[in-house]
Amino acid sequence: MIIAGDTGCQPSGSKVLMADGSWKNIEDVTVGEYVLSPQYDGSVVSNRITDTMKFKNRDIYSVKSRGRRQSISYRASHNHILPIIEVCGKKNRSRVINISIDDYNAKSENWKRQTKIFTSPAYDLMPKDFILHPYIVGVLLGDGSCVNHPSITSADPELFLELEKLGLKMGPAQKKIGTEAISRYTNGQSTKDVREVLSCDESHFKFVPKQYFLGSLEQRLELLAGLIDTDGTFEEFSSTSLQLARDFRSLVYSVGGVASINERTTSYNGGITNFIGYLVHYSFAENRPNVRLKRKQQRIRNMGWKNPRNIQFEVEYDKKDTVYGFTLDGETQWYITDDYIVTHNTGKSIIMHNIGVNAYLGPNNPFIPLERVAQNSGYNVLYFSLEMPKESIERRIDSCMGELYYKQIRDGALSIEDKKKYYRLLKFQEQYSKRFHIVDIPSGATTREIELKFVEIRDNQFKPDLVIVDYMGIMSSNNPEGKSDWEMLGEITKELHEFARVYEVPVITGSQVNRPKEAGKQEYSTNRIARSGMATTNANIIVQIGCRGDDEYLRSDMPMFITKMRDGEKGAFTLSKNFAKMKVIDSLSGGFTGDASATDDSI
Repeated sequence: MIIAGDTGCQPSGSKVLMADGSWKNIEDVTVGEYVLSPQYDGSVVSNRITDTMKFKNRDIYSVKSRGRRQSISYRASHNHILPIIEVCGKKNRSRVINISIDDYNAKSENWKRQTKIFTSPAYDLMPKDFILHPYIVGVLLGDGSCVNHPSITSADPELFLELEKLGLKMGPAQKKIGTEAISRYTNGQSTKDVREVLSCDESHFKFVPKQYFLGSLEQRLELLAGLIDTDGTFEEFSSTSLQLARDFRSLVYSVGGVASINERTTSYNGGITNFIGYLVHYSFAENRPNVRLKRKQQRIRNMGWKNPRNIQFEVEYDKKDTVYGFTLDGETQWYITDDYIVTHNTGKSIIMHNIGVNAYLGPNNPFIPLERVAQNSGYNVLYFSLEMPKESIERRIDSCMGELYYKQIRDGALSIEDKKKYYRLLKFQEQYSKRFHIVDIPSGATTREIELKFVEIRDNQFKPDLVIVDYMGIMSSNNPEGKSDWEMLGEITKELHEFARVYEVPVITGSQVNRPKEAGKQEYSTNRIARSGMATTNANIIVQIGCRGDDEYLRSDMPMFITKMRDGEKGAFTLSKNFAKMKVIDSLSGGFTGDASATDDSI
């Protein structure tokens, strides 16, 4: 049996924000690395990459902000999922939905005008032990010079008092002729520290040292405060250095704000001399820098009235290109890409592990007294996880089986009542006669390796009644030499089919699907299985997950289409879903088993 669902990717050069605050090209990320992943509650957590993928000749679209500036943009494949804000209803309430680019393009222009993409909330990192305090670095980049001897020039005496308080050693004040400004040169160890941290380029070539982007949220806010107290106002920052303007913009986004850059020409000496400068318009959200000069402080923003991270956008066709993607060990599957935009990756595992839980339990409820459990009514399940680590699958299974929130299990944040429920669930699993055994096996594993593990477990532990392989798209065939990817996928399904026949055990696995022939027009048939028509020949049953795209994550129903049934008829059915608890149920029965005698404790 093959469970088929969709996925999407981005072209090479697209950036991914890693868990340490650095950026990496999407084609260079690897399994086991961690990225920053925004969550539905507004937090940003670290999630592990569990699989990577590559597809050739995909239609690429540019997603960019509307308006003259078009200040943010990124590129993605036609079936890439966009997390967007949709305004709906008479009261203009907004909600987050996930929709593919294909399905977005099929929507009306009026509907599109009611939607927005959004940039990342602020994220925190571990504090760094910097040589110079971030505020000092900001002031030096704004009003400082280190071309010769490092110095700072300012008309604000309180600025020098703050620098001394933070440990910068400076000589006596020197009055600037014709102005109210004074200059002070650094001395002693401070001079050595400044020269070690900052380049000695002229003002046109200033930039923020890379290590300061990797500081904690508080440290990045302090760096911004220093920049604003020198070359900024309460809403703009100016610089003759394009790189420094870009760095300022990035820092604003990293603390949850937004910013855009405009080029401008400035004249002096009575218009005789002109130079190019850059003006950065910015706005903060929940977090604001602690600027020391009162005239440069921003007012507190009413986030309920307007969130600056929500941005109107448009989608335009670009070209065909090779694309890359990955899956994450996390709830939202969101990550941060170019211009700090939040975007999405998808997975198919939830359906498979729900089928496994249903088979494992049979008609049993894990919360009834153990003496009432029908010990011989469920089935032994052997679950091979190529995509996610064993610990993550275990949490998903427990979440699904016990109707507990996955994230609360992961974070150790269960309520007292849910903890009691969790312990009862673990006690049930310990004393239940059936086994749900998870094998963490590397991506690229072969059917032969799965067979050897199956035989080992069958001969030494228990006889599996159901085998789930998550999933075939990241397996290798037993003999991969000289085979293209579509030939290898066909061989994998043939090998899994023969494995199932020889050992007389049902095997369930997952597959990606190709895009519809017409953008926005879904087609539920066997020819949607990605990359290889041979897969459909070898499968006995193919079930495709229906994706309507517009508000799929928030809808409680999940349409399913049986596109192949070797000993039966094609058809369709609908499941109800609760992804926060890693759970899908029969829409008609109200429970996993459809047991008419199910109690309120039924799952």
